[in-house]
Amino acid sequence: ICSLALAHSDALEDVIAEFARVLRPDGRIVICDIHPSAVSLGWQAFFRHPSGEVVFVRNRLYSMSEYFSAFSRAGLQVARLSEIAFDRESLYAMQEKDPLIATVWADAFDGLPALVVWVLERSARG
Repeated sequence: ICSLALAHSDALEDVIAEFARVLRPDGRIVICDIHPSAVSLGWQAFFRHPSGEVVFVRNRLYSMSEYFSAFSRAGLQVARLSEIAFDRESLYAMQEKDPLIATVWADAFDGLPALVVWVLERSARG
């Protein structure tokens, strides 16, 4: 399982190859990450550092075809793909301290792809 980390990697193919290397013959890989569409719109996860400073780890934009290519090269196939959209309620919850920003975010992002979930297994040739 890899959750909200792959888009931070500078070496997509290397990471996927390592996932494939350690995968049991009958195993599955589940990856949940920020959707490339959200990355291209500049979506970031912000965190408060213990010092109080707001920081983030920049997302790297990989296209869907780059993911499919990395999976294929590693001998993996997509068993399932889900694209999860932003919804108004979640967008409001993320910015509950500033109603104006929440409204703008809700209007701008509602219904757009937020997350992608990949379920991978060894391909017949892998």
